[in-house]
Amino acid sequence: MSVISYRTKIDRKFLEKAAVKTLKYPSVNAFIEHAVSTTLQSELSAKTPAEKMVQAVTAAVLRHFPLRFEPAGDQDEKEMLKDLEELRSGKVKAVRASRSKKA
Repeated sequence: MSVISYRTKIDRKFLEKAAVKTLKYPSVNAFIEHAVSTTLQSELSAKTPAEKMVQAVTAAVLRHFPLRFEPAGDQDEKEMLKDLEELRSGKVKAVRASRSKKA
């Protein structure tokens, strides 16, 4: 194991409070280790700029707006298939957000 010195631009007291007390990491080092490994994994796994952008948007959405996935009911499935058919046929350019299922 090697040592890499890290000088943060963030206030040290704020970082300690955020990482240990708010985010419940065992230490600031554990927080930094997780941040570095997560960043490396996401940056190295994407092969194109578009994939990187999709990963960043997905991570932001999941972090700030937790989603619940539920199976579609029969009526919902019929509506989705109808919308899909309209998109394929060219009748419409996009499906309105008001037609999406609200939680």
